[in-house]
Amino acid sequence: MKKNWKIFVALWLMLVAFVLFYKGIRPGWNDTKTDFNNYYASAKLIQKGESIHAFYSNDRFKEMAQSVAVKNGAKFSPFPPPTAVLYWPLSFFDLLTAKRIWLVFNMLLLVWLPFRMKRYFRSSVWKNALMLSLFVIPLSSNLHFGQFYFVTAFVLVEAIGHFRVTKKSMLSSVLIGVLASVKYVPILFLGYLMRFSKESMKPIFTAIATLLVITGIFVLIDFEAYGVYLRDLGGHVNGDLSGQGKYAIGFQSLDALFNNLFVADAVENPKPFFEAEWLKPVLKWMIVAVVGVACFLMLRKEKYAFSPSTVSVGIIGAFVLIPASASYHFLLLILPIFFILRWLVKERSVGHFLIAIALIFGAFSIQAYQIPSVEQWPFADLLIHFPRLWLIVALFSFLVYCKQSVKNS
Repeated sequence: MKKNWKIFVALWLMLVAFVLFYKGIRPGWNDTKTDFNNYYASAKLIQKGESIHAFYSNDRFKEMAQSVAVKNGAKFSPFPPPTAVLYWPLSFFDLLTAKRIWLVFNMLLLVWLPFRMKRYFRSSVWKNALMLSLFVIPLSSNLHFGQFYFVTAFVLVEAIGHFRVTKKSMLSSVLIGVLASVKYVPILFLGYLMRFSKESMKPIFTAIATLLVITGIFVLIDFEAYGVYLRDLGGHVNGDLSGQGKYAIGFQSLDALFNNLFVADAVENPKPFFEAEWLKPVLKWMIVAVVGVACFLMLRKEKYAFSPSTVSVGIIGAFVLIPASASYHFLLLILPIFFILRWLVKERSVGHFLIAIALIFGAFSIQAYQIPSVEQWPFADLLIHFPRLWLIVALFSFLVYCKQSVKNS
């Protein structure tokens, strides 16, 4: 039986490797019409002495990007100002060479990650690789588009792993603070450093101090940048992305769904299901409240111990609420999914584990464009084309049920 299991695992990982190559590495090696341009162009322009606040005009940034040989478009808004220097070391190379270097770097980290997780969490390399295989589509997307999310996930594993091994939170908190200056979700990973004591406030203060220092530096560099960024952020939080609108089904978010259902637009959405723009924030805040209460009840059940599994379920709850998502965003869930699966193996039945696996793989892999249209039923057609949203909601709900139905978390 053990030999057969190893054969199955080997065959599955070979299939995953093929998908990674076909959908990620192969197109990523030559494609220069990707998200990588956003990061690369901003770093290149900073190198030339351009001001960050000018990057928030989409048309202006596109023109400036073309002046540094990024011919196939680039967009900076609504990134935080520190994002402009993320790819600084790559800005000394031409676009295609830089993208290939980034691709190879990400591939090396991907190979290394199962071994790092074994060191920190005492789990086998094979099991770590199997867990990562659930992310085959997000990983492929990240490799193809040259995104920053896998590197973020890797650093988060390092931060939380370092804390679990050393029991010292300073470095971990600083790393989370640095990541939070360019992405929002990492701040939630402070939950893994929390304990119900006065000591638990130190990681929060350290991370916030780090975030404030970085923010202060960029305010000094370009005082106008944060003003422009915060104006764009307001629209982003409500699902209205600069240059991308608020009706795109590809966003797979509650905001996109409610905009299509209730918010009319003469061009993009002339016939909503029920025109009542006021209903969108009401429903959104109701769902925020439900997610918040569910997380509170989980914490209370375990007497505010902030167990890794409960923190992980809470982070998945945050993904129910984000205003827009792409498949590579789910790479930030690598560590939460690891903790959840380990908890399910220990505390729940095989059936619960398999249900979670199916929901996780489905949420990360099924794309809206893969679902056929049913034009004769527009309402049903709209609903079925939000598979990522429904599956994440189902996963969060199922995990909350699992947490609440056991005596020990």
